[in-house]
Amino acid sequence: MYKIRKLKRSDFTAYCENEVSYYKELRENPAFGTGTYGKKIKKRDMRVAFTKLYKAAAAHNAVVVVAENEAGKMVGIGELNGHAWVEAPHIADMGISLIKGYRGMGIGTAMAKRLLKMAKGKYEIITAGTFSRNTASKRLLKRLGFRRWGLGSKFVKRGKLYMDSELFYLRLK
Repeated sequence: MYKIRKLKRSDFTAYCENEVSYYKELRENPAFGTGTYGKKIKKRDMRVAFTKLYKAAAAHNAVVVVAENEAGKMVGIGELNGHAWVEAPHIADMGISLIKGYRGMGIGTAMAKRLLKMAKGKYEIITAGTFSRNTASKRLLKRLGFRRWGLGSKFVKRGKLYMDSELFYLRLK
């Protein structure tokens, strides 16, 4: 059982724990489909990212949800980040991440659906990107009605490993 709720200021510690777990997974699998800070992760980097995300949500420039397990532990975060471009306030980019052990259980789908519901009336277009190798993410986006609009060939480089990124969009009705 899990619960989807809005981000709280008190989520910082759990946010950091999740970020650290993503980096541990990335060391085991360099093709792991997560964004990074581009350098060794530090607590101050996470504090800056969390503060920026929390302030954006508080200012209504982002929509952020958190997934909790039955024990109340944060197991994932989803966001719609809007206002990236001055002339595109009608567009938001969606990102969802879940810690290992909670993927494939419908939690990502529930977060995405909640985000899309919260986006209605606020945004007209939602974009999302995922590594081409991330078949589960691509299936979810297609199931939700997203359409592929681009491919970033060799979009990410980690050491000698290149990864393609696929770009998707959804027009909200």
